[in-house]
Amino acid sequence: MYDDIKIPLPPNFQEIEGAHLGDGAAQPWDEYPEYLKAGTDTRHYIKLYNALVTQMDEQIGRILDRLDASGLADSTLVVFTSDHGDMQGSHGLRNKHVPFENSTHVPLVVYDPQGRSGRRVDAHIGTADFLPTLLDWCGAPPSGMAEGRSLLPLTRGAERIGENIVFSENFLKKQPYRMLVKDNVKLAVHAETGEVLYLFDLTADPFEMHNLVGNPAWAARQKELVARLEAFYSDIVSRRNPNARQNP
Repeated sequence: MYDDIKIPLPPNFQEIEGAHLGDGAAQPWDEYPEYLKAGTDTRHYIKLYNALVTQMDEQIGRILDRLDASGLADSTLVVFTSDHGDMQGSHGLRNKHVPFENSTHVPLVVYDPQGRSGRRVDAHIGTADFLPTLLDWCGAPPSGMAEGRSLLPLTRGAERIGENIVFSENFLKKQPYRMLVKDNVKLAVHAETGEVLYLFDLTADPFEMHNLVGNPAWAARQKELVARLEAFYSDIVSRRNPNARQNP
């Protein structure tokens, strides 16, 4: 379906010849033989990715058709999302594990039979919000384990649910990070050293091509967001569940 289509590329696209563009850095292809299935051309990789998205879309359509046919659609909440995105050559990278939007900004489509249809909501939300949402929708008591907020007001017409902020973290690979997006400004710091890595105004710079770290005009905002990020993680660590699964 996509072989003969010219793939449009974003302005932050960068091809690195002869390398696997993933894990936050270019690495030799022979270290990732499974990716050789996609070839060594990123444009071809994007075409394969698009084909997989099309295939998934068709199969999800079959599930929704069955819900309609069974009469269950009017009593079923449907949530479509993903755990991460894919760099696809943006910033010269492939795969995930980096704080750029291509990796961290995931799709979210919700069908709420009691909600308002056809709405696009710009509020910042995270995957931690899903558990409170599902419990709220089912009329179950809130969970003491949940760090997120119920999204139910958004599906019923609200534009915001409290502070317009979302957090993310990654402790894998070469550059572990902690990140927040508040009112469409993103801050990312090194998870171990606290070094400020990125500061982006996502409204003016959606492709994250202008890092504002060190920009005097953004110094106060950077300091504010660093303090907000530190306060969030201090709170999370202070309430860590003693029964939580420990990483090996």
